[in-house]
Amino acid sequence: MNLKTPAGILTAGIVVSVVVYLGIVLVAQPALALAAMIAIIIVAFWVVVGVMIYGAQENVSGHGLTASDAPSVQAWNDRADRLDELKDKQAQAAPEAKQER
Repeated sequence: MNLKTPAGILTAGIVVSVVVYLGIVLVAQPALALAAMIAIIIVAFWVVVGVMIYGAQENVSGHGLTASDAPSVQAWNDRADRLDELKDKQAQAAPEAKQER
């Protein structure tokens, strides 16, 4: 388990939460175990949200200053530009085809 990756951190968090839950159950406190599991689920939800937000910011900031500098966004914009050029060529060809008839 690599704790330097988001997946490793989440895996470690899951393992720790299960160990805490089992420890509370072994102490014979089922009500406390239920409360602990609910708290763990709530905390885990916000950890996942935080990792997703941080990961999204990290990916963008690693490639440039804005989201438009990200390679995936550039590829999407390039594809859209090519489609626009194709539509323009088709629009120019359509009047020429009508004139030939």
